[in-house]
Amino acid sequence: MAQNGPVDCSRYSGAEQVDCLRRALVQTQEALTRAERALQTPLPEESAQAVPRQPATLGEEQAARRAGTLPSAEQVSRVSALIVKSERVFPNQLQVHLENGQIWRQIQGDTQRVELSENDQVSAEIWRSGFGGYRMRLPRIGRVLKVERIR
Repeated sequence: MAQNGPVDCSRYSGAEQVDCLRRALVQTQEALTRAERALQTPLPEESAQAVPRQPATLGEEQAARRAGTLPSAEQVSRVSALIVKSERVFPNQLQVHLENGQIWRQIQGDTQRVELSENDQVSAEIWRSGFGGYRMRLPRIGRVLKVERIR
C-alpha cells in the first residue's frame, strides 16, 4: 500500500493503530534508504569532473578570500602552534605570526587587550567557533580571542 503523503493513523485505535504506525515506520525507513542511496550515487557529470583536493588548513577560506582564490572544501578541526611574533595593528588589535607561517589577527569586535612578551614563545590553539568565525586560546595566560586568518 503506497502512500503519497503522511499516513494518518489517528482514525484507528488499539491494535489497528499500532499496525498502521508500523506500516508508516516501514515506509519511512524505505524512503530514507532510497534517499541515502541516491546521495551516495554520484551523477555521471559529477564523477567526471571530480578533482582530488589537498587537505585544507584552518582558516584557509579567509586567507583565500583576501587573495582572491578559492579554498578547498575540507577543514582541519584545530591547529596548535607556537607564536613566533606578535604585534599591535590598527585599530589596536593583536596580530600573531605562527611557526607554521599563518598570520592571525584579533577581530575588531573583540575588545580584549592582550600583551604577549616578545621573548617568550607562547602556544596557541585555534579552532572554528560555532558561529562561523574562529577562536584562539592562549593557555599560558588563560584567554580566548576572536580571530581571523590574514595569511
